[in-house]
Amino acid sequence: MRPVFLSSFCVVLFLTAGCGRFRRSAAPAAPEQPSPREAELTHKVKTLQQQLDSVKTDNKLLRSRLAELEAREETLSSQLRKLRFVNEQLNRQIKELATVPDERDRYRDRAEELIVQAARLRLEINRLNRRLAALKTQPPAPRTQPSNH
Repeated sequence: MRPVFLSSFCVVLFLTAGCGRFRRSAAPAAPEQPSPREAELTHKVKTLQQQLDSVKTDNKLLRSRLAELEAREETLSSQLRKLRFVNEQLNRQIKELATVPDERDRYRDRAEELIVQAARLRLEINRLNRRLAALKTQPPAPRTQPSNH
């Protein structure tokens, strides 16, 4: 597509330049009004030149945008690599911590058993303390002599 565009542009320039060269007379004449064909070609040349300038500007903008996007892509790729590494580390930690709830439940059950056992022991201690107090308040029983048979 580009070669056709440029060759058309060259043809228009050639025709425009050629038309002006063959019409010149030896004596300077008053400025002539361009023929309709010359005006049309001049208009086409200006239009094509504007399009060319526009395409060049667009090309510069697109190249600049491409450079920005490539830099952003590199930044995002780097961030993605870091996040994948962190994700991998977190998954390892999750696997290691997977047994924690079971261990917690075992320790809780054992703690509850020990609490119940401690409560029983306190009750036993209280009962023995009451019995000891009762024994201390009773008068000593008379001692009997062993019989001699």
